[in-house]
Amino acid sequence: MKFTYYVNAQSSGAAHDADIIETCIDQAVRATHAGFVGVGLTEHHFSEWNTYSSNLMMAAHLSGRCAPGTRFIHSAVIAPLHNPISLAEHINLMDVLTKGNTIVGLATGGDAMEFVGLGRNPDDKHEDFVAVLTALKAAWSMKDGDAPLKWSTRYEAGTIYSRVMPSAYHREHPPLARMTINDKAAYDAGLVAEYIYMARLELAELLQRLEIYRGAMAEAGFSQDVIEDRLEWSFCFRNVIVRDSDAEAYEEAIRRVQMLHEYGLRTSAKIPGGALKAVIGPTGDPEEYVRKQFIVGSASSVIDQIDAYRSAGVRHLGMLFNFSFMSAEESNASLESFIQDVLPAFSDSRRSGLGAGA
Repeated sequence: MKFTYYVNAQSSGAAHDADIIETCIDQAVRATHAGFVGVGLTEHHFSEWNTYSSNLMMAAHLSGRCAPGTRFIHSAVIAPLHNPISLAEHINLMDVLTKGNTIVGLATGGDAMEFVGLGRNPDDKHEDFVAVLTALKAAWSMKDGDAPLKWSTRYEAGTIYSRVMPSAYHREHPPLARMTINDKAAYDAGLVAEYIYMARLELAELLQRLEIYRGAMAEAGFSQDVIEDRLEWSFCFRNVIVRDSDAEAYEEAIRRVQMLHEYGLRTSAKIPGGALKAVIGPTGDPEEYVRKQFIVGSASSVIDQIDAYRSAGVRHLGMLFNFSFMSAEESNASLESFIQDVLPAFSDSRRSGLGAGA
């Protein structure tokens, strides 16, 4: 079983941003030196959902501080919000800084207020994603001596007369990934052997999605080595709370979900007329959300829950310890208990470099 420390802490206001970012940095360094194999990062703007905003900049800072060999997993970069040529350069630089230990998930994005704030129309995000991805891949593939590359998106256009610099780490570009919100997305990712990342799935649902993903890669003719690598480095996110008792941890989980729900309502209310509802935070039944998204309990209970995943064939989990406006003390308590009391039970966890076909 592999573990990735996932960085996605919410902020309760500007006065807390710097402290939250410093805590996330300290925890990522601590976790990777303790045995976590990866750091997962995401991109959000304005919504206070992700305090550090830029996953590429955050990863660049962490790359020199986390344990050697740590893989940095971007899940995801919101492609329609970027200039594709600058994005090609920034991703390649990230790949060099991590010595090839980068996986880049590209996504359309979800929250309308983020698009409007950055001068984009959220109604066009799917078309814009295709345009940015097309230009991005064309820029990556350009070699010295090639004819000039003309590219365009809805908002920008240009011509490249030379290759993108820097080049990626001894390859055309880092391996790509995608978030999969349904089985069809997992199947499509499998056909091109992109890594996948998932959330809010019970174990049976997760196993079904992974089997669909595996089947698509086999159908497309990928080697067993490639299939094994993709299954090893694709993961499902889980919020984690480790406390002295199961009851204490579960009670806190329910409270944290309710806090996120209330936060989502407050965020939506910032937008006049509610025309751009913020797609942030859980809705509906908090108990269902905890069941689908959380691993909570005493250290021994958390071990049992993770062992159920391992026994079923799940190889990798992305773990969120800092969320729902936790103080550094609250999130550190879970992380330290996990490192001291849970991680030793999974001594097969190991750090390894890029896999086959990456």
